[in-house]
Amino acid sequence: MSLKLKIMLIIFSVALIPITIMSLTTSYISTDTLVEKEVNTKVNILSDIANKVYLSLSERQLVGINFMLNGNVQELLSRPIDTSTPGSFEKLRFEIEKMLQNYKYLIGTEGLYLYSMDGSVFTNKPFDSFDVALFIVSPWFQQSLLEQKSYFWGEPTIESGKHVVPLVRVVRKILEPDILGYFISTIRESFLHELYATFVEQEVSDFFIINERGTVISQTNKDNVGKHINEAFPNLKFNGSFHGSTFVDQKDGRYLITYHTDSRNGWTYINCVPWQELYKSARNIQILTYVLSVALIIVCFIIALLFSRGIIHPINSLITRMKRAENGDWDIDVRTNTTGEIGQLEHSFGLMLKALKKSMEEKLTIQRQKRKAELKMLEYQINPHFLYNTMSSIIWLSENNENDAVITIASAISELFRISISKGNEVISIADEIQYVKYYLEILNIRYRNAFDVHYDIDDTVLQGYTIKLILQPLVENAIYHGIKPSASTSIKGAIDIEARLDDDSTVLFTIANTGTPLTEERIDALNQFLREQHADENFGIGIRNVYDRIQLAYGKEFGIRFKASDAQTTVVEVRIPFKTKKEDGDE
Repeated sequence: MSLKLKIMLIIFSVALIPITIMSLTTSYISTDTLVEKEVNTKVNILSDIANKVYLSLSERQLVGINFMLNGNVQELLSRPIDTSTPGSFEKLRFEIEKMLQNYKYLIGTEGLYLYSMDGSVFTNKPFDSFDVALFIVSPWFQQSLLEQKSYFWGEPTIESGKHVVPLVRVVRKILEPDILGYFISTIRESFLHELYATFVEQEVSDFFIINERGTVISQTNKDNVGKHINEAFPNLKFNGSFHGSTFVDQKDGRYLITYHTDSRNGWTYINCVPWQELYKSARNIQILTYVLSVALIIVCFIIALLFSRGIIHPINSLITRMKRAENGDWDIDVRTNTTGEIGQLEHSFGLMLKALKKSMEEKLTIQRQKRKAELKMLEYQINPHFLYNTMSSIIWLSENNENDAVITIASAISELFRISISKGNEVISIADEIQYVKYYLEILNIRYRNAFDVHYDIDDTVLQGYTIKLILQPLVENAIYHGIKPSASTSIKGAIDIEARLDDDSTVLFTIANTGTPLTEERIDALNQFLREQHADENFGIGIRNVYDRIQLAYGKEFGIRFKASDAQTTVVEVRIPFKTKKEDGDE
């Protein structure tokens, strides 16, 4: 037996025995212990929820006390309406309604109502959402009055299409037993739900809040709100204590019921969990134990394998790194903790790799700088032929005393130089880029005696963006000299349409269309191929290539130029760039 196999068997055997014992012991965890832990946890949580709900609703009780002790409320409810002095009554009514409106946005409150014993109702709602008078004669209301309660919670009802729970404060004369009216605030059931939703959503269970009469005032799925709890669980019986648990058998299975009663308001908080879910937890523990045991066995096997292969691993690692470097992968971590001859070999290989990588990076940097310099030179190049013809036109116009045209051309060419220089910035606003094209076309149209029409359709939103400069003028120049100018001998006047719009929220689409001499489909395909392939055989001019390369260098491969034909007489070139409303870091 080889040494490698002996090491693997020893390590594997030593680890397997305790793992097996642990697995068998853990798999027999008592289900009763799990249930007891579950009950204690849920009862504590129910108690916390009860405190949270009570504290959240305490502010609503304070609102009722404020109204009961308010002098205007006492005065309004204590005296009959005096029709002889309506102003006094209206003033009191205004003050009361103002108080009600001050609590309009109290979180969780749907409506506030002040009911006078003469039948008058004051509310902060734009209209009466329900009949308060009918509300007051309900049995639970009258029973609470017989019990001489100062405030009490009512039965759930519907207000403005929402489940609400009314809180009633009896308004009495200060220091006297006489009842002047009732202050009623309706609390949305959804507000109560939010207070316990986080707990309920963490597990597959149902949650109820019932009042002292057994009516459901809030539930997770709302099916039984307003019904008695025994309609949901016919066999549910509490053992008389304020908290605890019980099992209930339903048609769809057995449920573990945990409950907690808050003696301060008489509400009981109930959590229902299917028994299968609890049993599933026990099964999950067993399965998890088996899975972990298998995982530990696999880990032990791997550790044994690693020990046995520890001697040859450094050599294999070095060979792998050499192959990666041979395939052009220079980003290799050459650090090593290996000592001896193999460690020295790895260290020497790392030094050699760093030197080669540095040399390649320097070469690439020089190439990029050379490419940028070439593109920069082309960017700022002004066609000498265009400049010569423009100056000749200025002289010719001057000799013919066309001074206005001379001023227009001189001003336009001045603006062309201003935008072209743009304080040395590579990026300019799209508004300046469009203006540059307008000045350029203005010069050409004077030179060619209005031989073509120009139409602009520019989205104002696009003008707020920025672009690298001088990307449209070369394409417009191409449309003039290869589209409009060759057709000048015909009787049809040429036209150039320039459009700029947002293709989507993040892309600007420029479209330049001309109705001069059209390009054939073969010519358009060759043009697009010339742009896509750096070393295309056919030369279509350095200006178009310059624009295409600058766009892709600045914005990436998904942006650039595309030629197409919209009809038999129109050639279109599309330019796509990202929509940027500010200069990004790195823009000059």
